[in-house]
Amino acid sequence: MKFEFILNEQDYLNSSLFTASKSAVIKKRRLGSRLIIPIVYIGLGIWFWDDYNHISTILFVLFAILWFLFSPIITRRRYVRYYKSAIKEAYSQRLGRTLSLEIQNDVLAFTEGPNESRFQASDIDVINEIPDLILIRIKSSNCIILPKERINNLDELKRQLKQLAERMKVNYNEELEWKWR
Repeated sequence: MKFEFILNEQDYLNSSLFTASKSAVIKKRRLGSRLIIPIVYIGLGIWFWDDYNHISTILFVLFAILWFLFSPIITRRRYVRYYKSAIKEAYSQRLGRTLSLEIQNDVLAFTEGPNESRFQASDIDVINEIPDLILIRIKSSNCIILPKERINNLDELKRQLKQLAERMKVNYNEELEWKWR
């Protein structure tokens, strides 16, 4: 069966943010940023500690606490801005085009205008379902993004993908509560 859909900038953004949220490197980088900067400021506060002026120490410790509390919000926004600019640069030609996915036995045929990509079902690494998208991760690092709101016959697509995942012994992860944090 052939499933047609149109991707927008938000679909690419959600896909990128989901991938980032699962990346060990990005998790480590965000945690490091959240911990190292407060440690440096507390160290500076201790270094400036003297008998006459405790205000600088208090300010450094206060800044460390504020950074620890608000850095998740800051880094979250930074990643959103970064991915939005990267998407505008890399995918501006693809936005608004009609795409299609056809599942034929053990082959996924992905069509974008005159271009067609075929993937063997055995090349699927994982299928993730998040609130707005279904993401089919291919072992070659490609990802097929399927917007749930703008796809014809979504229930049939989900049924076929779950059957395919079961047949190929691939994880079908339903993370319907996922949110970029």
